[in-house]
Amino acid sequence: MIEDKTHERRLLQEIKGLDQNDVEKILRMVHFMKKEILMVKKKRGNPNIMKYAGMLNDLTAEEISLFKKANQ
Repeated sequence: MIEDKTHERRLLQEIKGLDQNDVEKILRMVHFMKKEILMVKKKRGNPNIMKYAGMLNDLTAEEISLFKKANQ
């Protein structure tokens, strides 16, 4: 909990003195990073390979390449 307060103080210190437009920009950046970057990492994981078992033998080389890209 003390560490949380330290982070809060550091963030407040960083935006202190900025004009309102700049603070709004920073808030939008933080929201974007939380939504699009940090949460994406948590959702990603190793795919359950067993759900693809049996169907992979029928794929062409091009389809295998697309499959691998889709699961990165």
